[in-house]
Amino acid sequence: MLALTLALTSLYTSAAKSQLKISGDYLQIVDDLGQIFIFHVSHLEEGFQLRGQAQEIQLANGETFIPDIIAADQKTGEVIFIEVERDVNKDQMSRKQKWMKLYEASNGNLYVFCDNLNCQRAIQGEINLALGGLVYNSFLTNLHGLRKGKRSEKDGSVWFSQRRGK
Repeated sequence: MLALTLALTSLYTSAAKSQLKISGDYLQIVDDLGQIFIFHVSHLEEGFQLRGQAQEIQLANGETFIPDIIAADQKTGEVIFIEVERDVNKDQMSRKQKWMKLYEASNGNLYVFCDNLNCQRAIQGEINLALGGLVYNSFLTNLHGLRKGKRSEKDGSVWFSQRRGK
C-alpha cells in the first residue's frame, strides 16, 4: 500500500493554484490571490518523495491536466498525483471535468488530500458521481484527522477513505 504522510502546517488557499515551490521537505503552493498552502512532507519506509514542479499532462482529447502534487516511489518509480482540496462550494460541472481529467492522467488512481472530514466526504461523493460506471481506485485523507493522529483502519496508512475498483 502506498504510504505518504503529508502533515499540513498551514492551510490558506483558494481553488486556483498557480505556483508550486519545493524546498527540502517543504512544499509551498501559492494561488493567484497570494494565499498559501505549506506542507511538511515526512517519508515513510516505502520511500515516497516529492517530484519537483508539476508539468502539464496531455490528455487524449487534447486538453491538459496539472496535478497539485506529484510523488514517486524511489524503489519502483511509481508516480502518484495528489490533488489538494478544501471545504468550499464549487461549480459541479467544472468539478466533474476535474475528476475525469485526474482519472485519465492517473490511469484511474486518484489521491486527494482534504482539509477536513466534511470536505473528504463531499469530494468522495463528487468522484463517485463523476466516475460512476468507470473502474477506478480512490484514496482520500484529511488534515484534521491526521493532526489527531488517525490512520486508516484498513491498513494503517494516511488514506482514510480507500475505494478500489473491480
